[in-house]
Amino acid sequence: MSMTFILPQDRRMTQRIPVSITVRERSDAGSVMCVATDISSRGMALRRASGNRPDGPLVLEFSLPGTDDIIRVKAQYVRAQNSGDRLRGAVVFERTPTRIISWLKEGAANTIT
Repeated sequence: MSMTFILPQDRRMTQRIPVSITVRERSDAGSVMCVATDISSRGMALRRASGNRPDGPLVLEFSLPGTDDIIRVKAQYVRAQNSGDRLRGAVVFERTPTRIISWLKEGAANTIT
């Protein structure tokens, strides 16, 4: 008897760039400050002090390292893990702003802080 294993789809198909940037997360539940720990053309990993993940869409506001522009992007949590009163999660962008794509292409490794 043979067995077939179905592997989950790889969620990390795009390169992730490690960062440490402050992100304001706005949702129907209010506004929370977070820290992004990595970013890709599809989304970012976030840490937040509040352990409650907002349901539904949210808006993220942040500046990329080496830039002054504030980026606003609609996003949604795709996974989250509570750890006491803290939350670690990943969000996917509804539509990636061209400024993020340009930043990633133009040598983000040189501007990481």
